[in-house]
Amino acid sequence: MSDLFENVPLTYDPRFLEDHAGSIIKDPTTALVELVANAWDAYATRVDITWPSDTQAFEIKDNGKGMTEEELNARWRRFNYNRVSELGELTDPPEDLPGHRPRRAFGRNGKGRYAAFCFSSPFDVEIGKDGLKCRFRLNRTPHLPLPFSIEKIHEEENQWRGFHILGQEERPVGMSADMARSVLSTRFLTNPEFEVYVEGQKVTFADLPEHGVETIPVQINAENSVEMIVIDSEKTDRTTKQHGIAWWVNKRLVGECNWRNFEDQSVLDGRREEAKRYTFILKADHLKPDVLADWSGFKPDSANWHSTRSACEDAVRAKLLDLTAAKRAQTKSEWIEGHANLRRSLPKRSQVKLSDTMDALMEKCPSLGSTQVQQVMDVLANMELAESQYALLEKMQRMKPEDLDNWNDILDRWTTELAKEALDEIEKRLRVLADLAEKTSDKATDEVQELQPLFERSLWIFGPQFESIEFTSNKGITTVIRELFGGEEKAETIRPDFVVMPDSSIGFYSRPGYDDDGDQTSCAVLSIVELKKPGVALGSKEKDQVWKYVKALEQRGYISRYTKVFGHVLGDRIAAGEDEPRKEWSDNVVIKPWLYANFISQGEKRMFQLKDKLANAPFLQEYIESKPLAPEQASLLDAVGHS
Repeated sequence: MSDLFENVPLTYDPRFLEDHAGSIIKDPTTALVELVANAWDAYATRVDITWPSDTQAFEIKDNGKGMTEEELNARWRRFNYNRVSELGELTDPPEDLPGHRPRRAFGRNGKGRYAAFCFSSPFDVEIGKDGLKCRFRLNRTPHLPLPFSIEKIHEEENQWRGFHILGQEERPVGMSADMARSVLSTRFLTNPEFEVYVEGQKVTFADLPEHGVETIPVQINAENSVEMIVIDSEKTDRTTKQHGIAWWVNKRLVGECNWRNFEDQSVLDGRREEAKRYTFILKADHLKPDVLADWSGFKPDSANWHSTRSACEDAVRAKLLDLTAAKRAQTKSEWIEGHANLRRSLPKRSQVKLSDTMDALMEKCPSLGSTQVQQVMDVLANMELAESQYALLEKMQRMKPEDLDNWNDILDRWTTELAKEALDEIEKRLRVLADLAEKTSDKATDEVQELQPLFERSLWIFGPQFESIEFTSNKGITTVIRELFGGEEKAETIRPDFVVMPDSSIGFYSRPGYDDDGDQTSCAVLSIVELKKPGVALGSKEKDQVWKYVKALEQRGYISRYTKVFGHVLGDRIAAGEDEPRKEWSDNVVIKPWLYANFISQGEKRMFQLKDKLANAPFLQEYIESKPLAPEQASLLDAVGHS
């Protein structure tokens, strides 16, 4: 069965080209713009168009660089031809145009070549380059494996260079030649060196729709002014390629037409509808002395250029504000309607403040789209209701662009609640480690019991089995031990949750067990933490003492031989040969000696050495500064942090 279709060629549905190229072969306006853009990409300086009617077929001819038969086959016989990867972003001028700068090409994926099918099928293509002129016929072929065919019909030696499309059928498209000139005038007048003729008549500013063009004088100083021509294409194009700001000096384009100034800053976000609709031509002949030799821009140290640019960009922004006034009003109205409940919850003063802020935001940041403006207002409204008010905004103001990118990345992967919970836990544990390093390093301390509350918050250091929030101080067991071993009365009054002995303090932290009915029974896991005063060496005697506690609790019925008991005896030294843990009751009881420094070091490791990584964190700096350490304490803390 697998061999059945092995030699059957792929086929295309008759609708393939319409789906693939879309409006390029359906809409005469789009098709016309694409064909002229192709001539621009070929570095043509003149394009001649014969407009289709009942008596004549469509033709378009340019004097660009042309192409060879090999180049035509490589580009026209390949779907989704990638012009940028093949030829680059720029188009170099032909050899007979010395001194001209490269152009930025409009084309990207090669779909524009199908545009001629909008006007005729079949149509012929004449190409001229390197002394050879060839003619091909292209035809829609719904019954063949390919959606169109290319047939070579003529070849001759000829010095003509360029590209010529000749329709083979008279097909009116519902547009007049005057309408075609009007369409082209709104998109291809930014470079005076690129001329387009329709029916022998050059496309000029006179072809611009009456309501689609406006001339505004921009006064620079007492001697100089700039003529700003504002062109409205009336239709939002797919891209910004034929739109932007074009600087003219003595009827010649300086640099490129786009929405970025010569400092590479965006005057208008290219994603905005306005960026794909409007064009500004700035005629500034007084800047002739300030143009770079290659006409790629203006001299960066020219005061005349900087003052002109500043005044003109202000004028462009002012005009954009005027053109988008109705849209801004609609954006504001939509936001207010969508946040009626929020506005009612805000005091009148806050409502006025948000309204004024929204107006200022849309005026000062014209590059923001409607959606972005509403998102910013949502944030500001929430800040108005938050207890912290605008403190977050102040912090964001001090951030570098990469900081904002990092926060955006964090919020892509974390919720604020989860991130805060994680960071709070990290901060809490690092604070505990800092406190432990401070208190355990003081050899003169005689109040070991101060450490017990810290160790109650540090059970996680002993191991992952103590992470459970169910581990709490067991006051019942504490009372039993106090009665049996005679804890000090004053400590019982002050800290009833642990026992104070002459040379140590003992805390008992347990996790309950449950029967099959879910009722709490005996203790499932018990952790005994005995902290020895500095100078007491940890050895067999200290391990025996913990073992006595275990046996006493078992005799009283508080634990069983199946209870997991972890005994931890901590001090500043371990007797020789006593560093191994003691195990009883088939290893259900494990009693281990710890050095304070090793205990803190393990805490650092369990925190993935975050103390070092977060050494500059404000909370850690402020916390350490609020607790000044003696020199020997500071050195120990530093040593623990780097262990």
